[in-house]
Amino acid sequence: AETKPSAGGEPGAPRNRVLDPDLLKAFIAVVDHDGYTAAARVLHRSQAAVSQQVRRLEEVVEAELFQQPRHEIQLTEQGAV
Repeated sequence: AETKPSAGGEPGAPRNRVLDPDLLKAFIAVVDHDGYTAAARVLHRSQAAVSQQVRRLEEVVEAELFQQPRHEIQLTEQGAV
């Protein structure tokens, strides 16, 4: 399998992960407002859009940020950092 060079130019080297401030803003809103629905309301976005942004942030940082038992939002250890 062919490995594409990363932003650093070396094949197989870790990709340059640029953190989109909008993703972080969505994450912080979910934490501050105790859930996706309230965060979406404050950010003037749909709940689905906020959820997608948090998933994209999780991909960037390569960690699950929330535990979601039922309707309660709890930060994981990585999310609290």
